[in-house]
Parts: sequence; C-alpha cells; structure tokens
Amino acid sequence: MKRAHQTITVGDAAAHIQGYSSLSIQAAVDAVARNEGGTVVLSGGVYEIDRPIRLYEHVRLTGAGRETVLRKIDGVRSALRVDAD
Repeated sequence: MKRAHQTITVGDAAAHIQGYSSLSIQAAVDAVARNEGGTVVLSGGVYEIDRPIRLYEHVRLTGAGRETVLRKIDGVRSALRVDAD
C-alpha cells in the first residue's frame, strides 16, 4: 500500500529534523525514501556539507530560495594503511 506524499523539514528549531549539516539532510532524505517518496524542505540558513548527500527516486530536495545556502566544507580524511592497487 502506497503511503501519502510526505514532507519533512530540516534546519531551524521549528523543523522536523533540526540542524544545518549533511547528516541532518541525509536523515530527512532517508526517512522520506522509506515512506516511498516525498519532499525534504530545507529552511533558510547555511548548511555545512562535508559529505555526499544521496538522493533517491521520488525524493525531492528544496530550499527557501536564496535564504538556503549549501556550503561545502572539508570532510574527514584518513590516511590509507595499505594501498591495494
């Protein structure tokens, strides 16, 4: 049985998922994907993106226009212990 279109908000204190990070956005995307699709709405603010955000079919990611900024920051880097090539 297909569920109704779901909308999850991310960002400020009034959002379903609070926070301005890749992890907050990914948590919302994953939740909507599990519900067979819907929309993730980012509230205005600067989101620090330190890792890829995986989107799925039937998931729409929107923001609040110019008020929503996605800023790439340095992610975590780890030295290779063994190079398999």
